[in-house]
Amino acid sequence: MSLSTHNKKQVDQKVASRWTHQQLFDNGYVGVPTSFLQLYSKLTPPLTTGEALFVIHLMSYKWTEKDPFPSYKSIADKMDVTTKAVQRYAASLESKRYLVRVPRVGSSNEFDLSKLFDALLLKYRTAEWKPKTKGVRKNV
Repeated sequence: MSLSTHNKKQVDQKVASRWTHQQLFDNGYVGVPTSFLQLYSKLTPPLTTGEALFVIHLMSYKWTEKDPFPSYKSIADKMDVTTKAVQRYAASLESKRYLVRVPRVGSSNEFDLSKLFDALLLKYRTAEWKPKTKGVRKNV
């Protein structure tokens, strides 16, 4: 199954039941590793909450291994912020060397997040961030 899907029949019932209402999945869902949520603010340099949400929105357009290429306006509309704010998130992530914007002729940019994923994996492999595991259940 892809990270994002628009086929509600493919929704994992265990995931949907945690949200109580199956209908919330009618427009698809995004798989976000818990490690991302635990680590984005611990990276060096850290991501802001807005940048993390921007990444999650980018991932909602990543249906395969290929880089997503939504327009700034599409993401801005979904985040309920201005297009300029979304461009600032992208510029900031680029300045932190977590994002590479790949221009496409006559179309929106591709957004390469591989450097962010590499930084997250490196942080994940270090021991200093890991939470206590007592009482923590891994999602199945």
